[in-house]
Amino acid sequence: MKRVLLLMAALLAVVAFGLMIGCSDDDDEDTNPIITGDPNSPTYEFFDDMASETSTMPAEFSLGSVFAFIDFLRSARRTNAAADPVLSDYSYASGWHIVHFTMSFEDTIDAETIETITVSGWDSLQQWLGGNVVQYVEQQPDSLVIKSHFDVGMTSTGPDYASAQVHQTYTLGKIDGIEAGDDWRIDGVGFDTLTIYFEDDSSNTCNLNAKVSTVYNGLEINENIMTNDGCPTAGSMSSGMALTLTVGGDNSNLEGLMINGLWTVTEAFNGSTITRTVSFGNTVWTETYSCD
Repeated sequence: MKRVLLLMAALLAVVAFGLMIGCSDDDDEDTNPIITGDPNSPTYEFFDDMASETSTMPAEFSLGSVFAFIDFLRSARRTNAAADPVLSDYSYASGWHIVHFTMSFEDTIDAETIETITVSGWDSLQQWLGGNVVQYVEQQPDSLVIKSHFDVGMTSTGPDYASAQVHQTYTLGKIDGIEAGDDWRIDGVGFDTLTIYFEDDSSNTCNLNAKVSTVYNGLEINENIMTNDGCPTAGSMSSGMALTLTVGGDNSNLEGLMINGLWTVTEAFNGSTITRTVSFGNTVWTETYSCD
C-alpha cells in the first residue's frame, strides 16, 4: 500500500513541477492566455476519435479481470473458474495471490465481426482485513492492493490495428457493507504505452503513439454497475498523454494537425454525469455529459 502512495506522490510531483515551469511569472500569463478550444476543430476531433479513451480503457480492462479474480478466490481457487476472462496458473507467495488472465472482446455490425480486442497478462492481488494481510477470508476483505500488467492487441477487418502495454497499481477499498456489488473506492496510478496503426483518407499508413500516466483519485464504483459498462459515481481520473503522430505518404489530410506533444485529460465523476477537461498547450476543451 505504501508503494502505491509513493508512486502517486512521485507522479504528482512531476505534474506539479511542470505546472511551476508553465506558471513561473506573470509575463507567461500575459503572452499565453487560456484559449477556449473549439470542439469542432480538426485537431480536437482527431484527438477525440483516436486518443480520448486511451486513459480509461486500461482501468476498465484491469477492473474486469480483478472482479473475476475476486470471484475466483471465493470459489475455492478453481482453475478457469471464470469463463471470461479465463484465469489460469494461480499461485500464492509472500501475501500475494497471482494469476494469469486472458480476455477477448468482439465488436460486430450485422452479425459480422469488425474488430477483435485480446487482453493477456498477470494480476497480483493482496487482501487486507482488520489491518492485516490475509490469505483467505470468509467474507469480502476491507481492501485490496492490485498490481496488473497486461498486453492488449486490437485487429480489425480493415487496415487498422493497435497494441498496448499496461501497468496499473491501485487499491480497492470497501466503502460499505460486505456483500458483492457494494461500493469500492479506487486510488492508484497507471503507466501505459499504446500504438495505433491506421490509414488516412488517402490510404497512407500512419501511426499514433501514446505514453500515458494516470492518477486515480477517490473513484467510487459499484462492482455490479462497472461489470455492466457503468461509470464511477464520484472521484476523478487525471492523465498526462504524450502523443506522437507519424504520417506516411504525401498529401495526407492529417499533415497540418498539431497533435504531437503533451495532452492532459481530467475526468471528474458526479453521480450520473462526467466532466471532461482536455488541455493542449494553453488551449482547453471542457465537456459535461451523461454516463450511459
